[in-house]
Amino acid sequence: MKVNKKQIASSLQSAIISIGTGAQDAAIKRVAMLSSQGRREEARGMIAQYVKDPEKLKIVIKAIDERLKSIPNATSSKLDQNKEYTNWLNNTWLPWVKKYI
Repeated sequence: MKVNKKQIASSLQSAIISIGTGAQDAAIKRVAMLSSQGRREEARGMIAQYVKDPEKLKIVIKAIDERLKSIPNATSSKLDQNKEYTNWLNNTWLPWVKKYI
């Protein structure tokens, strides 16, 4: 059986990119969860790792401070189990933040 090294390299590169994108998406979702738990400083620090442009970062941090309200007694597991919250996270928050990355 002949091995096509270019195909293998391309497949590996695609897999690595996919893993990186998944990790980035998870971190962006975590930013919203931290903010919802009232941990805004952590949220700001985490998002700064992904939004490199200072002007865009100001916009995202303003949204964190003004729009993401603390939810009393919010835990990661409670937020993960809340279908309305996870839908918002996946369909609104994540795509919006990715515009600034």
